[in-house]
Amino acid sequence: MNNPQLFKNEMFEVSAKIENDLIIFDAEQVAKSLGFVQEKNNKQYIRWERVNEYLPKNSPEVGRGDFIPEPLVYKLAFKASNEVAEQFQDWLAIEVIPSIRKNGHFGVPKPLTEREQRIESLKLLLETSQRQDEMSKKLTNHERKNP
Repeated sequence: MNNPQLFKNEMFEVSAKIENDLIIFDAEQVAKSLGFVQEKNNKQYIRWERVNEYLPKNSPEVGRGDFIPEPLVYKLAFKASNEVAEQFQDWLAIEVIPSIRKNGHFGVPKPLTEREQRIESLKLLLETSQRQDEMSKKLTNHERKNP
């Protein structure tokens, strides 16, 4: 077991850690991020009964201090009905799943090697030079037509 790391994006931030080669997330932070809360006396409380109701029947009950595996985060996100959950569902449906279907995976492209970076830089330089030549020709033609 390792120390939790903060997983953060535009939608929410939750602590996650790796245990037995699985990524697990802080159940309380997931529940709070997905709106499974109620306010009482100006204090937010997690609606654990609702969270546990949405988890699969064979899952153990979760509460404060527990961590849940990634598939259960998705399960809760699909059940939640608020703006954050909608954005998360859209991200999965619009970006993640089509990318997996198209590329066989979803993730950040691997960094370019130094050689690949040089090649890409040269391509951009050549493209820029060609565009400058085209613009220069257009400007010259325009000046000839409109003295």
